[in-house]
Amino acid sequence: MKDKNKTKNQLMAELAELRQRTAELETSASPSQRIKRVMWESEKRLRSLFEMMTEGVVMIAPDGQIVQANHAAERILGLKLSKIEDRKLIALDWKILRPDGTPMPPEETPGHRAMKKRRRVENIVMGIERPDGSISWVNASAVPLIDKAGKLEGIVGTFADITEHKQAEKTLQRKTDQQEQLLQTARHLTACLDVTKVLRQIGIRAKKILKAHGCVIYLLETDGKTLAPVVAIDPTYEEEILSTPLNVESSFTGQAIKTRRGLIFNDPTAHSLGQQIPGTPVEKNERIIVAPFVADDKVLGAMCLNRMGTLFSEEDLALAETFATYAATALKNAQTHHDLQHEVEERKRAELALRESRRKIEGLHDTTCSLEACQSEDEVYQITAKAAEQILTFSLCTLDIVEGNRLVVKALSSGLPPETSVERDLDEAGLAGMTYRTGETFIFGDLDEVPGAKPTGEDFKSGISAPIGDIGVFQVVSTDPNAFSNEDKELLELLLGHTAEAVRRIRLRNELREQATRDPLTGAYNRRHFREMIERERARSKRYRHPIGFLMIDIDGFKQINDTNGHQTGDRVLQEVAEFLQSQVRAVEMVVRYGGDEFLIVMPERGREIAVVKQRIKKAVARWNEANEIFDFPVTLSIGGSYWSPRGSESLEEVLAKADGRMYEEKKGSKRAVEKKDLRTDKKDRKLKENRKTKVPI
Repeated sequence: MKDKNKTKNQLMAELAELRQRTAELETSASPSQRIKRVMWESEKRLRSLFEMMTEGVVMIAPDGQIVQANHAAERILGLKLSKIEDRKLIALDWKILRPDGTPMPPEETPGHRAMKKRRRVENIVMGIERPDGSISWVNASAVPLIDKAGKLEGIVGTFADITEHKQAEKTLQRKTDQQEQLLQTARHLTACLDVTKVLRQIGIRAKKILKAHGCVIYLLETDGKTLAPVVAIDPTYEEEILSTPLNVESSFTGQAIKTRRGLIFNDPTAHSLGQQIPGTPVEKNERIIVAPFVADDKVLGAMCLNRMGTLFSEEDLALAETFATYAATALKNAQTHHDLQHEVEERKRAELALRESRRKIEGLHDTTCSLEACQSEDEVYQITAKAAEQILTFSLCTLDIVEGNRLVVKALSSGLPPETSVERDLDEAGLAGMTYRTGETFIFGDLDEVPGAKPTGEDFKSGISAPIGDIGVFQVVSTDPNAFSNEDKELLELLLGHTAEAVRRIRLRNELREQATRDPLTGAYNRRHFREMIERERARSKRYRHPIGFLMIDIDGFKQINDTNGHQTGDRVLQEVAEFLQSQVRAVEMVVRYGGDEFLIVMPERGREIAVVKQRIKKAVARWNEANEIFDFPVTLSIGGSYWSPRGSESLEEVLAKADGRMYEEKKGSKRAVEKKDLRTDKKDRKLKENRKTKVPI
């Protein structure tokens, strides 16, 4: 693109120069033949370059008349050069479109804008309606031609054809819309067990996406020869279709059943069958597409769609087969559901069991939504335990999470006394430890027969021990033997899968949040987070008229620590000081790593108390140095304090600068005190040496 722009710029410059030279020669009293020949050759070369350009170029006079256009413009605009040149733009009656397809007013076009602003206007995407009604999409630019006197001589407009790119975008959007339709169908499929409703929804969406006139869904009867219509979405023959079964051998739909694959009949009149519905011949320009329903290698039925005119493509067939897959799944689910109902009906508690199963699934669905909205791990654990107790009716259950090498109790059902579940080492956790290590769910009808089981209640008889992903263990017990079924196990695994996913999401979010707000070396808040937080805290301070205290803290002699002991020791000092400062503040207060070895403590609702806090920290540092076994040298801090008042006139920057200045004043004072102490020590040492020299030996 850079080379193309360079070519265009050269062309425009040379054309302008050529026109100027031509004008000068024409006004000459006696132009030479040699100058005329050079001019003719230059114009010929520029004309050749002009025509070789792949981008369309038009030259427009100030009055809007098209002076010149190249063949690329002819191809893009769909007009002969003879109909473009020597005509005004308005006479061409072009319809210009914005990128969204709406009409573009003349004042928004690149030429008009370049003429008005007298500067280059480029990369304007617009559509130009061609004489045949098609749209050419172009990336247009316009450059004003201005002579040395500042007079506008005209406009050079260029446009690159991006029609294929726009068509690709449109195709991508169409496919995206289709995928959304497919996703909606899949959601409906999983949310409904009524096969007729599901199949009707599939038929409606397939008809819409494939732009079909009608859609009929047939099921294969047990005789393998008859297709029974169950859904018909056809504005004309719906009632007739639903009352007319098809024969597999004599229908287009039957052909797909026999071949077990999707088929396209874009010219069904040429087929020997000649009809789809008995007594209803196929129209001349009718197109038919059929996709069979196959599940577990068994043909269950088929879907037939038709439309007029536009041919069906292989892409249409792929979409139809996708809908057929959904239909086969719906039929399979319906059959499974039917079989389950049939088995349950043979027993006395069949209907109650089915209702209870549905209640649990719906309850778990609601629980899943609640888990997705959780903001903390503890909230996840409590919701999980509550769902296990209320939805799955596990009255005695416990949720333990692995922390280090220990199982820590995080949630209990209300029916389980707290003393029955205790924190313990993984190696001593028995069945719970084995569940965590293997990642398998264990269901047992008699605890006495489970190797390694260590029940905390003597009356516990049966239970389930299931892993919560790789983060913990969930255990259910009962005082009755054989109290739990495989369905209980599967539902519990389903619940715990969502629990593990919610915990992983929260941990990842917290980790990312910590990475964004914390200094990676010390764990203190970083300066960027301080800037974001302090604005909220200042607004809160103004609302409640509370001051905000600040303590600016610097590690004394930190450069000497680095130079003497190495940067690793320096980093360890920073980490230990940050941890020490964290231990000295309240939960609502913040420790910020403000610079290299500088820390800032932010104290909301504290003003004049900063002096008290400073002295407390100083005393704590002294005690810390006495007990510190990490370093063989003392670590001291210089501290400067100030506070911002919502009633005062000082800005936050001024308050921080004041705290910083006071900190440096204290640092200088400490340095002078150390230097005086060192001087006194040196004098004392020299005097002792002199005394030793003058002392008379015995």
